[in-house]
Amino acid sequence: MKKILTNLILVAAFLYGMNADGQTNVYHPFPFSNATWRVDFFTGAMVTTSTLCFSCYKCQYQISGDTIIGGCNYHKIMKTGSDYNYDGNLGCNFNMPTCIENQYMGALREDLITRKVYFINGSITDTILYDFTLNVGDTLHVGFNNHCFYNDTISSIDSVLIGTHYRKRWNYNIGGCGMPSSIIEGIGSTHGLLEELYSFESGGDLICFSQNDTTYYPNYNTSGNCDLITVGINEILNKEDPISIFPNPATDLLTISLPATNIKSCILNLYDMLGEKMLPTHTLNLKLETLNISSLPQGIYFLEVMMDNEKVVRKVVKM
Repeated sequence: MKKILTNLILVAAFLYGMNADGQTNVYHPFPFSNATWRVDFFTGAMVTTSTLCFSCYKCQYQISGDTIIGGCNYHKIMKTGSDYNYDGNLGCNFNMPTCIENQYMGALREDLITRKVYFINGSITDTILYDFTLNVGDTLHVGFNNHCFYNDTISSIDSVLIGTHYRKRWNYNIGGCGMPSSIIEGIGSTHGLLEELYSFESGGDLICFSQNDTTYYPNYNTSGNCDLITVGINEILNKEDPISIFPNPATDLLTISLPATNIKSCILNLYDMLGEKMLPTHTLNLKLETLNISSLPQGIYFLEVMMDNEKVVRKVVKM
C-alpha cells in the first residue's frame, strides 16, 4: 500500500511538471492594448542640481494607440507620473513632487516570428528591447534599456506563474553593473518596462503589471488593476451639474458643496498624485460636507466624488 501511494505521488509530480513545462512552451506575446506597467525608480547616489528633478520617480507606462514608422506598425508608449528630489542620505523625498510627467516615450513593436520586442525613440532606427529567444550563457543585447558593457549574460532560465499559466523567465547577471535580475515573457524586466536592466546605486522596480483590468504581476487577481495614478491624470469635469470646493487652496478644512439635484448616494475619496488614497472613504449625508486635511503634507490632491453612478474628480491644493 505504501509503495502504491509513493508511486501515485511520483506520477502526480511528474504530470504537474509536464503540465508546467507544456505551458512554458506556449509563447506569450507582449500585450499591445489595455496594459499598465507601474514602476518606482529610486536613486542612492547624489546627482547635480540640474538633474534633481529626474532622480526619483513613480510612474506608469501605458499603450496609447498605434503609429506607422518606416512601414512598420508600432504601439505608442506614454509615461505618466511624478518626479521627486533626492535628499542626500535620506533618499528619495516622496512628500512633494517636483515635476509632473505626461510624455510620449517612444513606440514598441514585436516580431512574433523571431520573438523580439523593438523600441524606437526619436530616431529612424529601432533597437532590441527584449529578446525572448536567449539561451543560458547568451549575452544581453546592448540597447535602450541596457548600457552596460560588462559580462551581462543569461545565468538560468525557469518559469513563473503569471495569472493561471506559467511563463518563461530569464535570469541574468550584469557583471560589474548590479544585482541579478529577471525578464519575464510578455511582461519585460522586473526593473520596469523601459528602465535599465541593472540596478546598482539606482534602479527601477516593477511594482505591478496589469492587462484588461486584471493584475498579473506580482500577484494575480480577477478584479481591479495596478493603475495607481489615473485619478490624477484624467480629471473629469461635470459642467452641467458641478460641485463646489472651498477654500481651494486649503490648509485645514475643505468644504464640499453638492448640486441641488436629488442624489441618492454620494461617496468621497481623496487621492494623491499617484492615485493612492489619503483619507478613509467618506459617505455624505448632507449637501454640504467638510473634510479635515490638516494632517496631509502640502501638495496637489484629487477629490473623487461618486454621485450615484456618476464620478466627478476635482483638483485640490493643500497649503
